[in-house]
Amino acid sequence: MMKKNGLNVSVKELKVRYWYEGVRLRTGEQSAYGLEKRFEPKKINQDGEKQAPPKKWPRYKRGKVMPCPDMVTVVENAAPGSLRELNSPLWKVLLVENMTIRRVERYIDLLEPKVRRAIRNWRRAEVDGTQNHVRYSQGQTLVRAGNLDALAALVLMWEVYRHEARDEDMRTLADLIYKCMLITGESFKHRELATEFFEVFNAKIFSRTVWENGRCQLDAEVFTHGVSMLNDVLSKVVDEGPLHAQDDIYRAKQHLMYGKKGFDCLFGFSIPVVPAWKAGPPTRSQYQDGMLKLLQWLWGWTHLRTQTMGRFPHDDLWERISTQIGVGRLGRI
Repeated sequence: MMKKNGLNVSVKELKVRYWYEGVRLRTGEQSAYGLEKRFEPKKINQDGEKQAPPKKWPRYKRGKVMPCPDMVTVVENAAPGSLRELNSPLWKVLLVENMTIRRVERYIDLLEPKVRRAIRNWRRAEVDGTQNHVRYSQGQTLVRAGNLDALAALVLMWEVYRHEARDEDMRTLADLIYKCMLITGESFKHRELATEFFEVFNAKIFSRTVWENGRCQLDAEVFTHGVSMLNDVLSKVVDEGPLHAQDDIYRAKQHLMYGKKGFDCLFGFSIPVVPAWKAGPPTRSQYQDGMLKLLQWLWGWTHLRTQTMGRFPHDDLWERISTQIGVGRLGRI
């Protein structure tokens, strides 16, 4: 597990690198040298001689130094949207520890309006002690938003549940976070930062979530493949209407991950958990539950990787995987 100081460094580096790559793509510059020449041209000193640029942009590229406010403003004028990415509340929230439901309010005003409404509804239910259907209401809204603000809101929720030692709710939020990451991850992959993005969330969320009778088997490769497969499946969807606007694309991706187009997507875009029992041998119920969840993920994931259509639960692939992992009659449900 990454140490806390290691997480601090990783988040800060990812923040600057994400900003840098966004600026590079928006301006069309190919290198740190090109950006340096564009934003920090040689200046004339008091003796009338030209001074060399300070060579900060190669360090921005590596995430080793934070751009100063004046530079960020200059860049924003040339690359609108870069300021919001650099100052996203996500970067602060990833470093939050011991978050209580009362303290969440201080972060809510930092979020965009749609996300703000969803997390306020969630917080109100928690404070009032009313039933909170986070998976089906606020959770779906945030997954569909598919941006850094939505991830920040979900991380805040997860941190509150971790502080209160609510293991089942932590697992629910981890699943929502992963779904939102599969949407948001496209921009990180485009900027060649998908692995770093995953590793930060693995250190913050997945490695610290208490998994029921198992171990989370997510890794950067599975995550990156998931981002690509979600786009591949989306390209074959024909009944979601025009997908020109970003919101329409995010809606369709959400529908896929929630199983509205088939169980292969529902299972394959879930978090793989390998059965592992820490408190002695499992009961029959624990064994069946753990192995069935693993079988479901393997079945869905394999269909997505091979771009085949699953027929849940008794197609040939289901039977073959059942036999391979030794599930036997458990594979029939």
